[in-house]
Amino acid sequence: MHKRYLELDFIRGMAIVLMVAFHLSFDLNYYRLIEIDIYHGAFWKYFRDFIIFLFMMSVGISLYIVNEKSLNLPKNLRRLFKLFVASLLISVVSYFIYPSAWIYFGIIHLIFVSSVFALAFVRVPRVALGLGLVIIGVYFCCNVNMDWLYDLSAEFLSLPPVTQDIGHLFPWLGVVYLGIYIGYRKWFCWGMVSNVVTDKVAFLGRHALVIYLLHQPLMMGGLYILVRFLL
Repeated sequence: MHKRYLELDFIRGMAIVLMVAFHLSFDLNYYRLIEIDIYHGAFWKYFRDFIIFLFMMSVGISLYIVNEKSLNLPKNLRRLFKLFVASLLISVVSYFIYPSAWIYFGIIHLIFVSSVFALAFVRVPRVALGLGLVIIGVYFCCNVNMDWLYDLSAEFLSLPPVTQDIGHLFPWLGVVYLGIYIGYRKWFCWGMVSNVVTDKVAFLGRHALVIYLLHQPLMMGGLYILVRFLL
């Protein structure tokens, strides 16, 4: 069993805290309890990007830790299976909630696909670093993203013209590769001290996938009841 790092759980936990805050803002705006430009506002774009950055970096770090001594095929397959099932569940549920904008490739889908690609380089962290820098560099210098692939697939796969969540391999796969190198160098370890706050945030990080799947239905359902019956 690989060692757990408080710092890694804390990073993932902070991503969860920020994600819940972002989605709560989205839900409040959806029910018109507040009015914010969450689709086009620069703040919300960079806020979301920072959350994805934390998730994707922690994916790379975690992959390296799990496979540090040797490629841990059983654990990798179990993890990929959980992500695949979670991705499928998100797509199915979102189809019924947002039939004209269901989630066909959201962040969990992105993490699943990125993890598959990353496993090929998890044992060669220096190569992963180079690939990560190239992917991120190409994205910023040439404005490369995956929109063209989604556009080509839309008609064939009957994808909606808009979606409630979208993940892009460029630049986020590059961040996963950087995370592998960060895990190799142990740059994420800064000697965090265990206390009430760090332990609670780390607890969220240890249960990130469950929280990711449950928080939106609970918040959306709770706000629906609030708006429908109490306001």
